[in-house]
Amino acid sequence: MKNCKFIIQYGEKVDIEGYWGDGQDMPRFLYIEDGPPLINLPLLFCRSSLKKALARSDLDKYDAVFLSKPASPYRKHRQDGTEFIWGDNGYRVVEYRDGRIYHTWHGSNANIPDKYLTDRWKPVIELNKTKTISPKSYRNLLPKGLLGLIDMVEYVESVSDKPLNEMLVCEIGTYQGAAAGVFASAFRFLYTVDPWMRRGVEMVNVKAVYRENMINHMNYIHYQESGMDAVKRFEDGFLDLVYIDADHSFDAVVADINAWLPKLKPDGFLCGHDFPGRRGEVREALTETVGLPDKTFADNSWVIQYKKGVRV
Repeated sequence: MKNCKFIIQYGEKVDIEGYWGDGQDMPRFLYIEDGPPLINLPLLFCRSSLKKALARSDLDKYDAVFLSKPASPYRKHRQDGTEFIWGDNGYRVVEYRDGRIYHTWHGSNANIPDKYLTDRWKPVIELNKTKTISPKSYRNLLPKGLLGLIDMVEYVESVSDKPLNEMLVCEIGTYQGAAAGVFASAFRFLYTVDPWMRRGVEMVNVKAVYRENMINHMNYIHYQESGMDAVKRFEDGFLDLVYIDADHSFDAVVADINAWLPKLKPDGFLCGHDFPGRRGEVREALTETVGLPDKTFADNSWVIQYKKGVRV
């Protein structure tokens, strides 16, 4: 299948309209917002799910596919296919390119509280409006996703005696780099660790998405190896913050904590993700090693603060 674009509508009020036609007096065109009309596009209107649309054998004929589910009261579609009405709160573009599927939200940031729309976080939020479907993105623009992680970073800032822009951070298990983009936007320098291997095969798509997520940053370096190998690169007492987000099994979390905790400075932060864990294993691992977190956040991140080598 060639690179192809899908557009999914949201909302119920008329805000943006797209039109198309086949007659000589009505060339195919698409008009979006205040931009110029796009003339003679091969367009397809499809009343099905994205999964079913992707399964069509004739997608090579089209540059854009409009999806509309008739069962939803928030979606409108004229049966003759001559008019497409977009929602008042935006629309989502889904693109298949270079072997991956991306979806991008186009619309207002009305659902994002103003406290996140600062100079520090705006670029991160804009970048995270585009996500991959395969490999799956996991940091959504919601309190349980990216916004919860931002809350964690701002909490560290509120209790730390050291400014964020002087802190050295390491993330173990960076995957696509969604969290790494947040860390690189706030901290002085970021080290990320991930072997990007699954069952002996390199996760090439995940690696490519990581690079896309970090495109605006220069203050980082990645080690494509396991956490147990990467930890040997750091001297004890070198890092200001460690974020553990690799294997979330009990044994793996215990091993990561024991290996990486000595790398923290006496006034440092031990943090991580996925608390309490799918079967409570992250909670159990923390209880076994360092105790329960000082604070947890909506995205399941957790924080433990140290001063002079002991917990605050």
